[in-house]
Amino acid sequence: MKISKYLWLLSGSILIFTSNGKWMIPISIWITLICLLRFVRFSKPWTGFISVLTISFLSNIFIWKGFIPLPSPLYYIVSFIGGVFFSIPFLIERLLIVRVKSYIQTIIFPSLFTLFSYLYTLISPSGTFGSIAYSQSNIVLIQIVSVAGIWGIIFVLGWTASTVNYLLDNYRNRQKAYFSAGVYAFITGLIVIYGFRSNIRF
Repeated sequence: MKISKYLWLLSGSILIFTSNGKWMIPISIWITLICLLRFVRFSKPWTGFISVLTISFLSNIFIWKGFIPLPSPLYYIVSFIGGVFFSIPFLIERLLIVRVKSYIQTIIFPSLFTLFSYLYTLISPSGTFGSIAYSQSNIVLIQIVSVAGIWGIIFVLGWTASTVNYLLDNYRNRQKAYFSAGVYAFITGLIVIYGFRSNIRF
């Protein structure tokens, strides 16, 4: 279990550097969230939080270098604050997940992740600049912005991570696995259909 846990952490730690900013690869943030959420679920709450915070802080320092014109002390402070808002949803989800055993648990992380992404824009002088929503370039997916704003993209990213983790936790329970996979497939299917139709109209 410990070896597996740290493999999840290692994978997430590597991919987070290509999740946004100067080395951005759209698929990276999807896998990063899955890996880090998996690691946190295997870890003690505060251990997981500090680990994700450290990784997020370090990645922010490197991936936004040259993009954010701030003097060094302030640049590091902003990078740290961004890491805090990125990491808090992992901590809260870890604390709540032990109390929620039903499929509802898949909604906890994406809801928190979207909420704290929004809260960060309220205190950030740059607004939504640097949001992970902008890491996505799939024309079908980003059509959801016309309905739910960039928060729709962020929610889908978080929901994918929590759904994959739910499936990994419950793959032996066919009823739970089929239900969660079915709900995810249905909702994402609607998003894809809407994206295609909107793109064709455009």
